Amino acid sequence: MTRLKLSRFIVLSVCLSVATAAAEDYFSKNELLIHAEADRHPAHTGMWTLTFEHFSEWRYGDTFFFADVEGKPDFAIENNTLYFEFAPRFSLDRLLQTKLLSPSWLGELYATVQYNDSDRNFINPVWLYGISFDFAGQPHHGFSNLHFLARKEETQNMAWQVSFAWE
Repeated sequence: MTRLKLSRFIVLSVCLSVATAAAEDYFSKNELLIHAEADRHPAHTGMWTLTFEHFSEWRYGDTFFFADVEGKPDFAIENNTLYFEFAPRFSLDRLLQTKLLSPSWLGELYATVQYNDSDRNFINPVWLYGISFDFAGQPHHGFSNLHFLARKEETQNMAWQVSFAWE
């Protein structure tokens, strides 16, 4: 299976699984955001980026997915580039039915795996896996979490990545 076919298959699979798994007892929070950006820097490139973002909380964790489609304003097939990331997290607290991190300022502990890819050869597939934890008690219902990940890119040696996310 070519990279283009594999990328399209994964994107389609994720979209279909999100659509079919939206039962009330499965997801407790489900968000979809679509936005577009035109005329990025460097100026006068005429490139547009259309982004689909999805986040959902489910019984045993949460899932983040996004896909960027980039091209000229008409999004003609020959100009498009597809890039996506799929990042589910599995709550070890929920799976093991116990709180694993004792400090009150820490939330749940997660095992996570992430896959990033594109339909273009100049963007290499990347697998990331490791642990993540939430910080508890965020003001104004925001969130923050910290990820410690092993990172394997097709053309590079194994590396480490630390990511901090917040809203």
